[in-house]
Amino acid sequence: EPLWPVTLSLDQTVQKKKSRTGTIPVKGTAMTAINATNIIKGNLASEPKYWPAGQYAARVTFRIMHTARRLDPADNQWKDGSTTVVEANMFGTNAERYIDLITENPTMLAKGTPVIAMGMIADKPSAYIDRNGKPQAMSTLNADNVLPDLIAIRQRAEARNRRQNPSTPDTDPWIGNPEKQPEI
Repeated sequence: EPLWPVTLSLDQTVQKKKSRTGTIPVKGTAMTAINATNIIKGNLASEPKYWPAGQYAARVTFRIMHTARRLDPADNQWKDGSTTVVEANMFGTNAERYIDLITENPTMLAKGTPVIAMGMIADKPSAYIDRNGKPQAMSTLNADNVLPDLIAIRQRAEARNRRQNPSTPDTDPWIGNPEKQPEI
């Protein structure tokens, strides 16, 4: 009779083993659950709120929002789509370190900053009342890490520079006079 594992629970595996007296169960190695990390990308929609350690562990909570945008081919303009809101919570030493980081550099993770948050989605969503008085549900992320989205920050800065300093045929060899374009 071949050996094969018979799973009883996530932390106990029993295998059948042949012996002189018959087949007997043998305790095997412990199994572990898979820890899936979710990544949320968006903008901080609120200033972080901090509850220091006391009766419970320290906690930081904030909201991350993302609005899907699409280019409308009819008028070549960007149109806003649906907005996704996720409440992110950090607990314990992670929350305390996050607050220390914000205290040292307040503009690094201010409202409106593009961020990437990593953690696990909570089992239960948060409930709130929207501006129209309707009850809504919002996903909750138990965050392990929240980082500024450096690529999005750089793209915003470059777009701001382009708006403030538009290219002209005299300053940009690729615009305007084809005789002034560099050779490839």
